[in-house]
Amino acid sequence: MTIEEIIKLLHERRFELKLSQRDLSKRIGIAQSDICGYEKRYQKPNLDNFLKLLEGLDLEMSITPKEDPPVAHLAVPASDLKMLRETFCHLHSQMYVLPLVGRNPAIMSKQLQKLLNEIDRHRPLGSNGKHGNLHTPTCGCEDK
Repeated sequence: MTIEEIIKLLHERRFELKLSQRDLSKRIGIAQSDICGYEKRYQKPNLDNFLKLLEGLDLEMSITPKEDPPVAHLAVPASDLKMLRETFCHLHSQMYVLPLVGRNPAIMSKQLQKLLNEIDRHRPLGSNGKHGNLHTPTCGCEDK
């Protein structure tokens, strides 16, 4: 939510309460000209004035963490996890060598690492770099 959207909500709330800018000004101790400036959006309230506006309009603020973005579930046959991991590892090793026009290699490296970690969750590797007998229900091995 932007400051402009918040100010619009405060303005609408003032009308709901049938308060003039002057009434609100007297109620909260902020100059009427400042309230006018906020509502016309050529002035932004500092935090103290913002909290006074909330109080004067009988509102409260709640701060909550952003929700995680929705997760897309991709269907990758378990038998392809090894090939997919090898492809990503090769790309990861070549990323700083290949010209990546308009791409930040560090960001791409993090993104690839997330994909590799997800593959490793399904098809874990031992300390020797081999899958061996570290089977999971989704590793794709026929000999588990």
